[in-house]
Amino acid sequence: MEDGYKHATPNGVKKSESAEMVKKTGNKLSNGEHRDQLDDELDDLFTLPLAEFTTARNALASRLKKSGGGNEAEFVKTLAKPPISAWAVNQLYWRHRDAFERLIDSGERFRQAQSSSGARKVGDMRSALDARRESLAQLSDLASDLLREAGHNPTQEFTRRIATTLEAMSAYGSQTDGPRPGRLTQDVDPPGFESLASFVPSTDSRQSLKEPSRSDQVRKVVSPPSKAHAVGKGAFKKVEQ
Repeated sequence: MEDGYKHATPNGVKKSESAEMVKKTGNKLSNGEHRDQLDDELDDLFTLPLAEFTTARNALASRLKKSGGGNEAEFVKTLAKPPISAWAVNQLYWRHRDAFERLIDSGERFRQAQSSSGARKVGDMRSALDARRESLAQLSDLASDLLREAGHNPTQEFTRRIATTLEAMSAYGSQTDGPRPGRLTQDVDPPGFESLASFVPSTDSRQSLKEPSRSDQVRKVVSPPSKAHAVGKGAFKKVEQ
């Protein structure tokens, strides 16, 4: 991968200080206006057409170094150019925020419903899952449009990887250890089984949530080879069956 920036963890970020900076809006870089300015520049970097990313990143790092921000410059230089699929998910966040937030909200709603004990529990869980499927379908279509607009062919592989990352973002929701929306540098796998435990209802709830047919479900994605991803997908399938 570009610049030797390795990504080996299932949540799409490297467990290092630099990756934490990417995920948490640069809070460790500096304080006050300088931090806010750099934060805005990083956001701008990830909204650019993919072909412009490397040049703009290097220019930003050079400018920071000249202004005395050596640590910030080194951090910016570690930012890997996203693959096309991750770039598309970033653009969904920046250009279709309402639709993106609906997906995140559906995951939050499911977790809240699953942990409740009221009479509406099963109905609220089903409603959240339906909303999630609808959001995934809408965002997948929007991503295909974005790829075409940028001159990329939305192949089946790109579509699969985009859908997988969107599902992962829904699973992470607003968790503090999740990847930061809009600044992905790689495709994202869903969290491990333990993190997804709240998405798996009890046996009785699963029976009540079972749908009569799959004709109206969103296209299923093929699990990529990573073990963590396979486990995460398995948990989701248990919920949606």
